[in-house]
Amino acid sequence: MQKAKAQKLAREALSDVGIHIRDVNVPVSTLSGGERQSISIARAVHFQSKLLILDEPTAALSLRETEKVLGYVDEARGKGVSVIIITHNISDAWRVSDRFVVLYRGSVAKIASKQDISQQELANVINTGDRHNTAVH
Repeated sequence: MQKAKAQKLAREALSDVGIHIRDVNVPVSTLSGGERQSISIARAVHFQSKLLILDEPTAALSLRETEKVLGYVDEARGKGVSVIIITHNISDAWRVSDRFVVLYRGSVAKIASKQDISQQELANVINTGDRHNTAVH
């Protein structure tokens, strides 16, 4: 294995998305949750993935790490990667999403573009499963 070449490639792949890990030789298992998510995003961009699926990517992160990860999601989207985020955090989803699919008890309760629904209406659908009445009460 060509370690120097692999290290250079890893640094470049991370840098392409604006990610700076202190040492590319450190085992991923020793990195923070935000750094791990960042590496997943950089990997998807580097290998020219068309789709990245993130399940609760900010669930166990600090506010600072959350901001970084959401920024990296924006970077990936800017490079043409489609991103699906599965989350219960409406504000995180709102920040980086164009469309929303709300599942309620195993069924699709609502599909909406960001311009067609407010954040409060989205919360109402999530909380009640009411696919028709999204008015703010």
